[in-house]
Amino acid sequence: MAEAETEQKPGSAPIECDKDMACLKGKEEFPLCQVEKPIADLLFVTAKPLPSCRYMRFFGEGAYCTCPVRKELYKRHKV
Repeated sequence: MAEAETEQKPGSAPIECDKDMACLKGKEEFPLCQVEKPIADLLFVTAKPLPSCRYMRFFGEGAYCTCPVRKELYKRHKV
Protein backbone atom coordinates (compact mmCIF):
# COMPACT_ATOMS: atom_id res chain seq x y z
CA MET A 1 0.00 0.00 0.00
CA ALA A 2 1.33 3.43 -0.82
CA GLU A 3 1.94 5.70 2.12
CA ALA A 4 -0.81 8.23 2.75
CA GLU A 5 -0.18 11.87 2.10
CA THR A 6 0.44 13.63 5.37
CA GLU A 7 0.86 17.12 3.99
CA GLN A 8 -0.54 19.70 6.34
CA LYS A 9 -3.12 22.13 5.02
CA PRO A 10 -2.60 25.83 5.76
CA GLY A 11 -4.34 26.86 8.98
CA SER A 12 -4.84 23.29 10.18
CA ALA A 13 -3.53 21.83 13.41
CA PRO A 14 -0.39 19.68 13.16
CA ILE A 15 -1.00 15.95 12.97
CA GLU A 16 0.25 14.33 16.15
CA CYS A 17 0.57 10.56 16.13
CA ASP A 18 2.38 8.77 18.93
CA LYS A 19 2.55 5.64 16.73
CA ASP A 20 4.32 7.48 13.85
CA MET A 21 1.34 6.59 11.62
CA ALA A 22 2.21 2.90 11.79
CA CYS A 23 -1.27 1.90 10.60
CA LEU A 24 -0.79 3.83 7.36
CA LYS A 25 2.63 2.29 6.79
CA GLY A 26 1.38 -1.31 6.79
CA LYS A 27 2.88 -2.31 10.13
CA GLU A 28 1.62 -5.80 10.97
CA GLU A 29 1.39 -5.11 14.71
CA PHE A 30 -0.72 -2.00 14.07
CA PRO A 31 -3.17 -2.74 11.22
CA LEU A 32 -5.13 -0.08 9.36
CA CYS A 33 -8.67 0.02 10.71
CA GLN A 34 -11.29 -0.96 8.17
CA VAL A 35 -14.11 1.52 7.65
CA GLU A 36 -17.33 -0.22 8.53
CA LYS A 37 -19.67 2.72 8.08
CA PRO A 38 -18.99 6.39 7.33
CA ILE A 39 -21.55 8.69 8.94
CA ALA A 40 -21.15 12.43 8.34
CA ASP A 41 -17.62 13.24 9.54
CA LEU A 42 -17.21 10.01 11.54
CA LEU A 43 -15.61 6.80 10.30
CA PHE A 44 -16.92 3.83 12.26
CA VAL A 45 -14.15 1.27 12.05
CA THR A 46 -13.20 -2.29 12.89
CA ALA A 47 -9.79 -3.76 13.49
CA LYS A 48 -8.55 -6.89 15.13
CA PRO A 49 -7.27 -6.07 17.64
CA LEU A 50 -8.48 -2.50 18.03
CA PRO A 51 -5.37 -0.39 18.37
CA SER A 52 -4.50 1.79 21.30
CA CYS A 53 -4.55 5.00 19.31
CA ARG A 54 -5.05 8.62 20.34
CA TYR A 55 -7.59 9.03 17.51
CA MET A 56 -9.71 5.95 18.36
CA ARG A 57 -12.96 6.69 20.17
CA PHE A 58 -15.30 4.04 21.51
CA PHE A 59 -19.08 4.21 21.18
CA GLY A 60 -21.10 1.39 22.71
CA GLU A 61 -19.65 -1.83 21.29
CA GLY A 62 -18.14 -0.04 18.30
CA ALA A 63 -15.40 2.46 17.61
CA TYR A 64 -14.79 5.41 15.34
CA CYS A 65 -11.65 7.08 14.08
CA THR A 66 -10.97 10.80 14.38
CA CYS A 67 -7.56 10.78 12.63
CA PRO A 68 -7.49 13.56 10.02
CA VAL A 69 -5.12 11.58 7.77
CA ARG A 70 -7.30 8.46 7.94
CA LYS A 71 -10.38 10.53 7.12
CA GLU A 72 -8.68 12.08 4.09
CA LEU A 73 -7.51 8.66 2.90
CA TYR A 74 -11.07 7.39 3.04
CA LYS A 75 -12.49 10.55 1.47
CA ARG A 76 -10.09 10.48 -1.50
CA HIS A 77 -9.63 6.75 -2.08
CA LYS A 78 -12.45 4.96 -0.21
CA VAL A 79 -9.81 2.89 1.60
